[in-house]
Amino acid sequence: MLWPYVVVAVLLVALVGTITVTSRRGAAPAVAPAAAGVPLDLGGATGADAVDLSAMTPVERFDRLFDRVMRASEGGDAATVTTFGPMALAAFESLGVPDADARFHAGLIRMATGDLAGAKILAASISAEQPRHLFGILLKGRVAEQEGDASTLEAARRAFVAAYPAESAAQRPEYPGHQVIIDRFLAEASR
Repeated sequence: MLWPYVVVAVLLVALVGTITVTSRRGAAPAVAPAAAGVPLDLGGATGADAVDLSAMTPVERFDRLFDRVMRASEGGDAATVTTFGPMALAAFESLGVPDADARFHAGLIRMATGDLAGAKILAASISAEQPRHLFGILLKGRVAEQEGDASTLEAARRAFVAAYPAESAAQRPEYPGHQVIIDRFLAEASR
């Protein structure tokens, strides 16, 4: 079966895209932290090197937790995904009105935690606002792939190929950070 490798590749590409997008994304206004001053180890750090999520903006918190979950998922660390996945999704909920990029990331987290129904909802939310947005179509396709739903996957691939030229020309700021994952899905869809 090839799909586990595809999922890992998708998650790796999402991680690279997130790092790129995080460096470009503006910070959202800070909100009152739930656990002020409580440092959290997000990457093996200890003591003074631990990250204090409460000192971050909601966007920074979500991006940092998303990165942690994706790294763990790619590394096959289910315990870390189980621990940090819900935290990342809680941070996502604190964003207020998340953009398509944040919803795409939340969808990838939901896929990593096995919540395919939640990932479908996020894909649908992207498509409801912007029916031809590549992230909504791509997320729908990846969920269908994990579910073994060949007809939905094929429909998503056709929709992606149809939407790609106009969406590519639109030069959405969220696309460059995910170009590898977009190109890979396009290549698969074009076969």
